[in-house]
Amino acid sequence: MNSTANRRQMFQIRPRFLLACAACVVALLLPDSIRGHRTAKEIILVFAAIAIAAGWVFLFTQSERSSSWRAVIAFAISLYLTLSLPAYLLELSPLRWFMEHPAVTVYAKPWVQWGWMLILTGVVGSFFGSGRARVAFVVGSVLLLVPWAGMGTWVY
Repeated sequence: MNSTANRRQMFQIRPRFLLACAACVVALLLPDSIRGHRTAKEIILVFAAIAIAAGWVFLFTQSERSSSWRAVIAFAISLYLTLSLPAYLLELSPLRWFMEHPAVTVYAKPWVQWGWMLILTGVVGSFFGSGRARVAFVVGSVLLLVPWAGMGTWVY
């Protein structure tokens, strides 16, 4: 009887693992389905902004304060994720005339030049957080990855 219970526990799949697998499949398939749909990209950016804002709340309300290298990386990545939101909004904006301003060009240049490297660094670096902040920043970074993959070439 005990060996049957042990065998059953060995092959039990955690619901969180299944949810994470489903989220990965959706994140891989979603860029192709939102390509050319500006409203869908904007909705995803709103959810990404909400997740990043929640990550900041969770980051500052953690019971344990860590000054380790992981906390420094998590803070830097969360700062990057926050600063990347306006670049996405500038790219999705239908008004192209203000993009010719030098300040906008300087601000958006890193996302154009090092795009995939920055986005994937944001996804990987968001795993360095802890607790609920990590979950929120991972969700936010993956939600930022989806429109990036669906946009193709940036205008800048």
